[in-house]
Amino acid sequence: MEQLERIKNPVQSSETVFYGGEVCGISRYDLKYVYHHLQPGTQFQLQPENGSGIAVLYRGLKLGYIPGIAAGNLKKAVQRGFELTCRITGVQKRKFLPIESLTVKITD
Repeated sequence: MEQLERIKNPVQSSETVFYGGEVCGISRYDLKYVYHHLQPGTQFQLQPENGSGIAVLYRGLKLGYIPGIAAGNLKKAVQRGFELTCRITGVQKRKFLPIESLTVKITD
C-alpha cells in the first residue's frame, strides 16, 4: 500500500518555471558576437524593455527577447527584483551557419 501511495503522489520539484521556450529576434541583435560562448547551461540576464517584452542579455549584449505575450508574470518578477535562474537549454546550429534557435528556461 505504501508503494501505491508513492506512485499516486510523485515527488514534485519546488522550482517554478516562469518561461521555457525560444528567444525571439536572435538574428537582429548581438548574438553573432558571442554565439561561440553559448551552450546548454550558460547563464544569462534579463532586462525589462519598453512595452511588454524582456531583453535576454549575455555579458551586457542583447541576444534577443522574450515576447510580451509569454512574459507577463516574468516581467513583473524581474521588475520587483526577484532572484531568477536563467539558463540556456538548447542551441540549434549547423556547421558554418548562424544559430537557428536558442531555447531557455527561467526558474525561481
